[in-house]
Amino acid sequence: DLIDNKCVSKNKGIKKIIIFGDSEAAHLAGGVLTYFNNLNYSIEQWTGANCRAINNFNNSDRCDIFYNAFINDVVPSLNANDILIISSRWINSLDDMDEGEFIRRVDNLFNSLKLSGANVVVVGNTPEFNKSPFILMLQNKLISNEIGNISFVSKDFRKFNQILSLEAQRYGYEFFNPAEVLCDKNNELLCLVSENKSFIFFDTAHLSMYGSLKVISKMKSNLKIFSLTKEGLQKSTQ
Repeated sequence: DLIDNKCVSKNKGIKKIIIFGDSEAAHLAGGVLTYFNNLNYSIEQWTGANCRAINNFNNSDRCDIFYNAFINDVVPSLNANDILIISSRWINSLDDMDEGEFIRRVDNLFNSLKLSGANVVVVGNTPEFNKSPFILMLQNKLISNEIGNISFVSKDFRKFNQILSLEAQRYGYEFFNPAEVLCDKNNELLCLVSENKSFIFFDTAHLSMYGSLKVISKMKSNLKIFSLTKEGLQKSTQ
């Protein structure tokens, strides 16, 4: 379906920003479309619900096909003009494998991407809560439109983000941690679920449109690849 619907173009003459991963990659699409759609890039998406950005032991047949098609069909079509944004629900990976195996499988993915020459951005785990923020708000008698900013304690995603940051650096990829914009600097696991009377999440782990815009806005301003993209566009316009 992803191929038939031309979710990703194989045309090497088109500059592409591709979002790759599971639903925690898909929830970035709204922000990416909003902030990058006017930069002469084709915004494309290769995402599948529950299909991680790495090849897991417990993959369904559907997710095996999803992952292998990306590696075998999409990656060879990438080049140095393209930007690949990788995101996933990394936090559950140790349910399927130990830390060493997780690193090995991340490296397998990163090695495959290196051959393409594409610019790779690795996005760390989005904060994730034991219950929906809406339920937590009800239980704590909090109402978003009366209280501007509301935060709750996230599951601990820090180990995964540390591994991904180190491996991304080793391969020359850029890493972005959503906690930088969503969580307290002094308490890394205390993370916003509502801000300015707008919900940042729509369930335990997925960003709302407001949340997606907030995360991608910060990512665009923080990462070198996006500042270079902006400068390059300005020069070509001039």
